[in-house]
Amino acid sequence: MRGKKIFCSLLLAMCALFLFCACGSDSSGRGGTIGRGKSAAEQTEDAESDTDSDLYMIELLDSAEENITLRQLSGDRMYRYPFSLATRFLDAYGNPSSQTNFMPGRIVTIGDRLESGALSEIRMSDASWEQDNVTNFSIDTDRNVFTIGNTNYQLTDQTIVYSGDAEALLSDIRDSDVLRVVGIDKKICSLSVTTGHGYLYVYNTDLFNGSLMSVGTAIFTLLNGETTLEVPEGTYDVTVANNGYGGTQQVTISRGQTTSLDLSELQGEGPKTSLITFHVSVSGAAIYFDGQQVAADQQITASYGAHSLKVIAEGYNTWNKTLYVNSPTADITLELSEEDSSSDSTSSDSSSDSTGSSSSSSGSSSSSGSSGSSSSSSSSGSSSGSSSDSSSSSADLDYLTTLSNMISTLTGSSDD
Repeated sequence: MRGKKIFCSLLLAMCALFLFCACGSDSSGRGGTIGRGKSAAEQTEDAESDTDSDLYMIELLDSAEENITLRQLSGDRMYRYPFSLATRFLDAYGNPSSQTNFMPGRIVTIGDRLESGALSEIRMSDASWEQDNVTNFSIDTDRNVFTIGNTNYQLTDQTIVYSGDAEALLSDIRDSDVLRVVGIDKKICSLSVTTGHGYLYVYNTDLFNGSLMSVGTAIFTLLNGETTLEVPEGTYDVTVANNGYGGTQQVTISRGQTTSLDLSELQGEGPKTSLITFHVSVSGAAIYFDGQQVAADQQITASYGAHSLKVIAEGYNTWNKTLYVNSPTADITLELSEEDSSSDSTSSDSSSDSTGSSSSSSGSSSSSGSSGSSSSSSSSGSSSGSSSDSSSSSADLDYLTTLSNMISTLTGSSDD
Protein backbone atom coordinates (compact mmCIF):
# COMPACT_ATOMS: atom_id res chain seq x y z
CA MET A 1 0.00 0.00 0.00
CA ARG A 2 1.31 3.38 -0.86
CA GLY A 3 2.41 5.30 2.22
CA LYS A 4 0.46 8.27 3.38
CA LYS A 5 1.57 11.45 1.68
CA ILE A 6 1.82 14.45 3.91
CA PHE A 7 1.67 17.87 2.43
CA CYS A 8 1.47 21.46 3.57
CA SER A 9 0.22 24.50 1.70
CA LEU A 10 -0.47 28.19 2.05
CA LEU A 11 -3.93 29.71 1.72
CA LEU A 12 -3.22 33.06 0.10
CA ALA A 13 -4.99 36.03 1.70
CA MET A 14 -4.46 38.79 -0.86
CA CYS A 15 -5.22 42.39 0.09
CA ALA A 16 -5.79 43.63 -3.45
CA LEU A 17 -8.07 46.30 -4.88
CA PHE A 18 -9.94 45.29 -8.04
CA LEU A 19 -12.79 46.11 -10.37
CA PHE A 20 -16.27 45.85 -12.01
CA CYS A 21 -19.58 46.14 -14.06
CA ALA A 22 -23.41 45.91 -13.28
CA CYS A 23 -26.76 44.12 -13.52
CA GLY A 24 -30.20 45.55 -12.89
CA SER A 25 -31.91 48.56 -14.39
CA ASP A 26 -29.97 49.98 -17.30
CA SER A 27 -29.39 53.66 -16.64
CA SER A 28 -27.95 54.17 -20.10
CA GLY A 29 -31.32 53.48 -21.69
CA ARG A 30 -29.99 50.60 -23.78
CA GLY A 31 -32.48 48.09 -25.04
CA GLY A 32 -32.71 45.16 -27.37
CA THR A 33 -30.35 42.20 -27.13
CA ILE A 34 -30.46 40.26 -23.87
CA GLY A 35 -26.93 39.85 -22.56
CA ARG A 36 -24.26 41.19 -20.30
CA GLY A 37 -23.59 44.46 -22.15
CA LYS A 38 -19.95 45.55 -21.89
CA SER A 39 -17.34 43.03 -20.88
CA ALA A 40 -15.74 43.14 -17.45
CA ALA A 41 -12.44 44.17 -19.04
CA GLU A 42 -14.13 47.16 -20.63
CA GLN A 43 -15.74 48.45 -17.46
CA THR A 44 -13.62 47.46 -14.51
CA GLU A 45 -12.57 50.06 -11.99
CA ASP A 46 -10.80 50.18 -8.64
CA ALA A 47 -13.19 49.97 -5.66
CA GLU A 48 -12.52 52.34 -2.79
CA SER A 49 -15.35 53.72 -0.67
CA ASP A 50 -18.41 54.12 -2.90
CA THR A 51 -20.19 51.19 -1.26
CA ASP A 52 -22.97 52.97 0.65
CA SER A 53 -26.18 50.93 0.42
CA ASP A 54 -25.82 49.94 -3.25
CA LEU A 55 -26.87 46.50 -4.38
CA TYR A 56 -24.40 44.18 -6.05
CA MET A 57 -24.63 40.91 -7.93
CA ILE A 58 -21.99 38.31 -7.17
CA GLU A 59 -19.91 37.53 -10.25
CA LEU A 60 -17.40 35.27 -8.51
CA LEU A 61 -16.28 34.49 -4.97
CA ASP A 62 -12.69 33.25 -5.11
CA SER A 63 -11.93 31.54 -1.80
CA ALA A 64 -8.35 30.72 -2.83
CA GLU A 65 -7.45 34.35 -3.49
CA GLU A 66 -9.90 35.64 -0.86
CA ASN A 67 -11.64 38.19 -3.08
CA ILE A 68 -15.15 38.68 -4.39
CA THR A 69 -16.06 40.14 -7.77
CA LEU A 70 -19.31 42.13 -7.84
CA ARG A 71 -21.52 43.86 -10.40
CA GLN A 72 -23.09 47.09 -9.23
CA LEU A 73 -26.80 47.12 -10.03
CA SER A 74 -27.13 50.89 -10.17
CA GLY A 75 -24.50 51.47 -12.84
CA ASP A 76 -22.20 49.85 -15.36
CA ARG A 77 -19.38 48.99 -12.96
CA MET A 78 -17.58 45.89 -11.79
CA TYR A 79 -15.46 45.69 -8.64
CA ARG A 80 -13.30 43.13 -6.95
CA TYR A 81 -12.90 43.41 -3.18
CA PRO A 82 -10.67 41.41 -0.83
CA PHE A 83 -12.16 39.67 2.17
CA SER A 84 -10.54 37.93 5.14
CA LEU A 85 -11.32 35.87 8.22
CA ALA A 86 -12.51 39.14 9.77
CA THR A 87 -15.16 39.62 7.07
CA ARG A 88 -18.66 38.71 8.22
CA PHE A 89 -20.77 36.74 5.74
CA LEU A 90 -24.43 37.29 6.64
CA ASP A 91 -27.79 36.16 5.35
CA ALA A 92 -30.59 38.62 4.60
CA TYR A 93 -31.61 38.60 8.29
CA GLY A 94 -28.13 39.42 9.56
CA ASN A 95 -27.30 35.89 10.72
CA PRO A 96 -23.87 34.31 10.01
CA SER A 97 -23.80 32.43 6.72
CA SER A 98 -21.33 30.23 4.88
CA GLN A 99 -19.12 31.69 2.15
CA THR A 100 -20.28 28.94 -0.18
CA ASN A 101 -23.81 30.38 -0.11
CA PHE A 102 -22.50 33.51 -1.84
CA MET A 103 -22.70 32.14 -5.35
CA PRO A 104 -22.75 33.93 -8.72
CA GLY A 105 -26.06 35.60 -9.45
CA ARG A 106 -27.07 36.34 -5.87
CA ILE A 107 -27.64 39.93 -4.75
CA VAL A 108 -25.70 41.37 -1.80
CA THR A 109 -24.81 44.55 0.03
CA ILE A 110 -21.32 45.22 1.35
CA GLY A 111 -19.92 46.93 4.42
CA ASP A 112 -17.07 49.35 4.96
CA ARG A 113 -13.41 48.55 4.40
CA LEU A 114 -11.34 47.32 7.35
CA GLU A 115 -7.87 48.69 8.02
CA SER A 116 -6.45 45.72 6.11
CA GLY A 117 -8.48 46.73 3.04
CA ALA A 118 -10.83 43.76 3.31
CA LEU A 119 -14.60 44.21 3.47
CA SER A 120 -16.09 44.26 6.95
CA GLU A 121 -19.19 42.33 5.81
CA ILE A 122 -20.96 40.85 2.80
CA ARG A 123 -24.69 40.42 3.31
CA MET A 124 -27.48 38.87 1.25
CA SER A 125 -29.89 41.58 0.16
CA ASP A 126 -33.46 41.58 1.44
CA ALA A 127 -34.46 43.71 -1.56
CA SER A 128 -34.23 40.78 -3.96
CA TRP A 129 -36.20 37.55 -4.24
CA GLU A 130 -34.96 34.11 -5.16
CA GLN A 131 -36.55 30.86 -6.34
CA ASP A 132 -34.56 27.63 -6.26
CA ASN A 133 -35.12 24.35 -8.10
CA VAL A 134 -37.17 26.01 -10.84
CA THR A 135 -38.16 23.48 -13.51
CA ASN A 136 -41.55 24.78 -14.71
CA PHE A 137 -40.31 27.69 -16.82
CA SER A 138 -40.36 29.02 -20.35
CA ILE A 139 -38.39 31.70 -22.19
CA ASP A 140 -39.79 34.03 -24.84
CA THR A 141 -36.79 35.84 -26.37
CA ASP A 142 -38.99 37.80 -28.78
CA ARG A 143 -40.80 39.51 -25.91
CA ASN A 144 -37.93 39.27 -23.40
CA VAL A 145 -40.19 37.37 -21.00
CA PHE A 146 -39.26 34.61 -18.56
CA THR A 147 -42.21 32.66 -17.17
CA ILE A 148 -42.25 30.62 -13.96
CA GLY A 149 -45.48 28.64 -13.82
CA ASN A 150 -48.08 31.23 -14.82
CA THR A 151 -46.14 34.31 -13.72
CA ASN A 152 -44.25 36.46 -16.23
CA TYR A 153 -41.03 38.31 -15.46
CA GLN A 154 -38.96 40.73 -17.52
CA LEU A 155 -35.59 39.83 -19.00
CA THR A 156 -33.31 42.83 -19.51
CA ASP A 157 -30.11 43.41 -21.44
CA GLN A 158 -28.32 42.99 -18.11
CA THR A 159 -29.86 39.68 -17.09
CA ILE A 160 -26.91 37.33 -16.51
CA VAL A 161 -26.94 33.56 -17.03
CA TYR A 162 -24.55 31.41 -14.97
CA SER A 163 -23.60 27.77 -15.22
CA GLY A 164 -21.58 27.02 -12.11
CA ASP A 165 -19.10 29.87 -11.67
CA ALA A 166 -19.00 30.70 -15.38
CA GLU A 167 -21.23 32.96 -17.42
CA ALA A 168 -23.37 31.33 -20.08
CA LEU A 169 -25.82 32.38 -22.75
CA LEU A 170 -29.59 32.43 -22.53
CA SER A 171 -29.62 30.03 -25.47
CA ASP A 172 -27.57 27.54 -23.41
CA ILE A 173 -30.51 26.91 -21.05
CA ARG A 174 -32.33 23.65 -21.77
CA ASP A 175 -35.88 22.66 -20.86
CA SER A 176 -34.47 19.87 -18.67
CA ASP A 177 -32.30 22.25 -16.61
CA VAL A 178 -32.96 23.13 -12.98
CA LEU A 179 -32.56 26.87 -12.34
CA ARG A 180 -32.03 29.32 -9.52
CA VAL A 181 -33.78 32.57 -10.42
CA VAL A 182 -32.95 35.89 -8.74
CA GLY A 183 -34.86 39.08 -9.35
CA ILE A 184 -36.00 42.43 -8.03
CA ASP A 185 -39.71 43.14 -8.41
CA LYS A 186 -40.64 41.85 -11.89
CA LYS A 187 -37.13 42.04 -13.37
CA ILE A 188 -34.88 38.99 -13.63
CA CYS A 189 -31.31 39.74 -12.52
CA SER A 190 -29.80 36.28 -12.92
CA LEU A 191 -30.55 32.74 -14.04
CA SER A 192 -28.24 30.05 -12.67
CA VAL A 193 -28.21 26.46 -13.94
CA THR A 194 -28.01 24.23 -10.84
CA THR A 195 -28.65 20.84 -12.46
CA GLY A 196 -26.77 18.08 -10.68
CA HIS A 197 -26.41 19.74 -7.27
CA GLY A 198 -27.14 18.39 -3.81
CA TYR A 199 -26.60 19.67 -0.28
CA LEU A 200 -24.13 19.04 2.55
CA TYR A 201 -25.40 19.72 6.07
CA VAL A 202 -22.66 19.92 8.73
CA TYR A 203 -23.35 20.10 12.47
CA ASN A 204 -21.52 19.85 15.82
CA THR A 205 -19.10 22.47 14.48
CA ASP A 206 -18.11 24.07 17.82
CA LEU A 207 -14.51 22.83 17.81
CA PHE A 208 -13.92 24.12 14.28
CA ASN A 209 -15.84 27.40 14.32
CA GLY A 210 -13.68 30.25 13.04
CA SER A 211 -11.65 27.92 10.83
CA LEU A 212 -12.04 26.67 7.29
CA MET A 213 -13.66 23.49 6.07
CA SER A 214 -12.75 22.14 2.63
CA VAL A 215 -15.06 20.05 0.46
CA GLY A 216 -13.01 18.33 -2.19
CA THR A 217 -10.55 20.50 -4.09
CA ALA A 218 -12.83 23.34 -5.20
CA ILE A 219 -14.92 24.41 -2.20
CA PHE A 220 -14.04 25.65 1.26
CA THR A 221 -15.88 27.77 3.74
CA LEU A 222 -15.42 29.53 7.06
CA LEU A 223 -17.39 27.73 9.76
CA ASN A 224 -19.64 29.70 12.10
CA GLY A 225 -22.00 26.99 13.30
CA GLU A 226 -24.10 24.37 11.59
CA THR A 227 -24.68 25.15 7.95
CA THR A 228 -25.98 23.72 4.68
CA LEU A 229 -23.89 24.05 1.52
CA GLU A 230 -24.95 23.55 -2.07
CA VAL A 231 -22.44 21.16 -3.68
CA PRO A 232 -22.27 19.56 -7.15
CA GLU A 233 -23.10 15.87 -7.02
CA GLY A 234 -20.10 13.59 -6.52
CA THR A 235 -17.82 12.14 -3.86
CA TYR A 236 -15.58 14.46 -1.81
CA ASP A 237 -13.09 14.49 1.03
CA VAL A 238 -14.34 16.92 3.69
CA THR A 239 -11.49 18.22 5.89
CA VAL A 240 -11.33 20.47 8.96
CA ALA A 241 -8.53 21.59 11.30
CA ASN A 242 -8.50 23.92 14.31
CA ASN A 243 -7.09 24.24 17.83
CA GLY A 244 -4.81 21.25 17.47
CA TYR A 245 -7.49 18.91 16.08
CA GLY A 246 -8.49 17.89 12.60
CA GLY A 247 -9.43 15.14 10.22
CA THR A 248 -11.00 14.10 6.93
CA GLN A 249 -14.09 12.12 6.01
CA GLN A 250 -15.39 11.13 2.62
CA VAL A 251 -18.98 12.06 1.70
CA THR A 252 -21.13 11.46 -1.36
CA ILE A 253 -23.49 14.19 -2.60
CA SER A 254 -26.52 13.03 -4.61
CA ARG A 255 -28.64 15.21 -6.87
CA GLY A 256 -31.35 17.01 -4.94
CA GLN A 257 -30.48 15.16 -1.71
CA THR A 258 -29.04 16.39 1.61
CA THR A 259 -26.05 14.57 3.13
CA SER A 260 -25.40 15.16 6.85
CA LEU A 261 -21.94 15.20 8.46
CA ASP A 262 -21.14 15.30 12.19
CA LEU A 263 -17.88 17.28 12.46
CA SER A 264 -17.25 16.03 16.00
CA GLU A 265 -16.29 12.74 14.33
CA LEU A 266 -13.41 14.46 12.52
CA GLN A 267 -11.53 15.91 15.49
CA GLY A 268 -9.33 12.84 16.08
CA GLU A 269 -6.87 12.65 18.94
CA GLY A 270 -5.10 15.79 20.03
CA PRO A 271 -4.11 18.43 20.39
CA LYS A 272 -1.68 17.79 17.55
CA THR A 273 1.35 19.87 16.57
CA SER A 274 3.49 20.21 13.47
CA LEU A 275 7.22 20.86 13.09
CA ILE A 276 7.60 23.54 10.42
CA THR A 277 10.75 24.94 8.80
CA PHE A 278 10.59 28.09 6.66
CA HIS A 279 13.09 28.76 3.88
CA VAL A 280 13.24 32.20 2.21
CA SER A 281 14.67 32.96 -1.22
CA VAL A 282 15.51 36.57 -0.30
CA SER A 283 18.42 37.36 2.00
CA GLY A 284 17.48 39.47 5.01
CA ALA A 285 13.75 38.77 4.81
CA ALA A 286 11.87 38.90 8.12
CA ILE A 287 9.36 36.10 8.82
CA TYR A 288 6.51 36.65 11.29
CA PHE A 289 4.49 33.63 12.41
CA ASP A 290 1.42 34.54 14.47
CA GLY A 291 2.97 37.98 14.97
CA GLN A 292 6.26 36.66 16.37
CA GLN A 293 9.45 36.87 14.32
CA VAL A 294 10.95 33.45 13.59
CA ALA A 295 14.27 32.47 12.05
CA ALA A 296 14.56 30.92 8.62
CA ASP A 297 15.88 27.35 8.33
CA GLN A 298 14.96 26.53 11.93
CA GLN A 299 12.11 24.31 13.09
CA ILE A 300 9.18 25.79 14.98
CA THR A 301 6.24 24.00 16.57
CA ALA A 302 2.69 24.94 15.53
CA SER A 303 -0.67 23.48 16.48
CA TYR A 304 -3.04 22.13 13.85
CA GLY A 305 -5.26 24.91 12.54
CA ALA A 306 -4.95 28.45 11.19
CA HIS A 307 -1.90 30.67 11.69
CA SER A 308 -0.89 34.04 10.28
CA LEU A 309 2.25 34.27 8.17
CA LYS A 310 3.90 37.52 7.12
CA VAL A 311 7.15 38.03 5.23
CA ILE A 312 8.81 41.41 4.79
CA ALA A 313 11.84 42.20 2.64
CA GLU A 314 13.05 45.53 1.30
CA GLY A 315 12.24 45.91 -2.39
CA TYR A 316 9.72 43.06 -2.36
CA ASN A 317 5.96 42.84 -1.97
CA THR A 318 4.96 42.21 1.65
CA TRP A 319 3.40 38.80 2.00
CA ASN A 320 0.52 38.58 4.49
CA LYS A 321 -1.26 35.24 4.35
CA THR A 322 -2.97 32.48 6.31
CA LEU A 323 -1.33 29.09 6.82
CA TYR A 324 -3.49 26.06 7.66
CA VAL A 325 -1.55 23.34 9.44
CA ASN A 326 -2.57 19.70 9.42
CA SER A 327 0.55 17.58 8.92
CA PRO A 328 3.21 16.39 11.41
CA THR A 329 6.11 18.06 9.58
CA ALA A 330 6.51 20.60 6.80
CA ASP A 331 9.31 22.40 4.97
CA ILE A 332 7.98 25.60 3.40
CA THR A 333 9.95 27.61 0.84
CA LEU A 334 8.81 31.23 0.44
CA GLU A 335 9.38 32.91 -2.92
CA LEU A 336 8.86 36.69 -2.86
CA SER A 337 8.07 38.89 -5.86
CA GLU A 338 9.82 42.17 -6.49
CA GLU A 339 7.77 45.31 -6.13
CA ASP A 340 6.46 46.70 -9.41
CA SER A 341 4.97 50.17 -9.01
CA SER A 342 4.02 50.27 -12.68
CA SER A 343 1.46 47.51 -12.08
CA ASP A 344 -0.74 49.70 -9.90
CA SER A 345 -3.42 51.70 -11.64
CA THR A 346 -6.30 53.16 -9.70
CA SER A 347 -9.07 55.65 -10.26
CA SER A 348 -11.09 57.47 -7.61
CA ASP A 349 -13.44 59.10 -10.10
CA SER A 350 -16.65 57.09 -9.72
CA SER A 351 -18.02 58.48 -12.97
CA SER A 352 -15.20 57.21 -15.15
CA ASP A 353 -15.12 53.94 -17.05
CA SER A 354 -11.39 53.42 -16.72
CA THR A 355 -9.81 50.01 -16.22
CA GLY A 356 -7.19 49.48 -13.53
CA SER A 357 -5.89 47.16 -10.88
CA SER A 358 -3.66 47.23 -7.85
CA SER A 359 -1.75 44.62 -5.93
CA SER A 360 -0.55 44.78 -2.36
CA SER A 361 1.00 41.33 -2.15
CA SER A 362 2.31 38.61 -4.35
CA GLY A 363 4.60 35.67 -4.10
CA SER A 364 4.71 31.94 -3.99
CA SER A 365 5.38 29.12 -1.60
CA SER A 366 6.26 25.50 -1.87
CA SER A 367 6.08 22.98 0.92
CA SER A 368 6.96 19.38 1.44
CA GLY A 369 6.15 16.80 4.06
CA SER A 370 7.60 13.37 4.71
CA SER A 371 6.52 11.82 1.44
CA GLY A 372 5.24 14.46 -0.95
CA SER A 373 5.28 18.08 -2.01
CA SER A 374 2.87 20.76 -3.16
CA SER A 375 3.08 24.38 -4.15
CA SER A 376 0.95 27.41 -4.90
CA SER A 377 1.50 31.00 -5.94
CA SER A 378 -0.47 34.19 -6.45
CA SER A 379 -0.14 37.61 -7.99
CA SER A 380 -2.43 40.49 -8.80
CA GLY A 381 -5.63 39.02 -10.11
CA SER A 382 -4.30 35.54 -10.76
CA SER A 383 -2.98 32.42 -9.12
CA SER A 384 -1.18 29.28 -10.13
CA GLY A 385 -0.06 26.15 -8.44
CA SER A 386 0.87 22.52 -8.80
CA SER A 387 0.61 19.37 -6.77
CA SER A 388 2.34 16.04 -7.05
CA ASP A 389 -0.89 14.24 -6.09
CA SER A 390 -4.03 16.07 -7.08
CA SER A 391 -6.44 13.15 -7.00
CA SER A 392 -5.90 11.35 -3.70
CA SER A 393 -9.03 9.72 -2.29
CA SER A 394 -7.43 8.70 1.03
CA ALA A 395 -9.65 9.40 4.04
CA ASP A 396 -6.62 10.70 5.94
CA LEU A 397 -5.72 13.27 3.28
CA ASP A 398 -4.26 16.21 5.11
CA TYR A 399 -5.95 19.59 5.10
CA LEU A 400 -3.15 21.56 3.52
CA THR A 401 -2.93 19.16 0.63
CA THR A 402 -6.65 19.67 0.07
CA LEU A 403 -6.23 23.46 -0.07
CA SER A 404 -3.20 23.24 -2.34
CA ASN A 405 -5.01 20.91 -4.73
CA MET A 406 -8.00 23.23 -4.69
CA ILE A 407 -5.87 26.19 -5.77
CA SER A 408 -4.23 24.06 -8.47
CA THR A 409 -7.62 22.91 -9.75
CA LEU A 410 -9.00 26.44 -9.91
CA THR A 411 -6.01 27.67 -11.93
CA GLY A 412 -5.76 24.67 -14.22
CA SER A 413 -2.19 23.95 -13.12
CA SER A 414 -2.66 20.60 -11.42
CA ASP A 415 -0.25 17.84 -12.37
CA ASP A 416 -1.69 14.36 -12.24
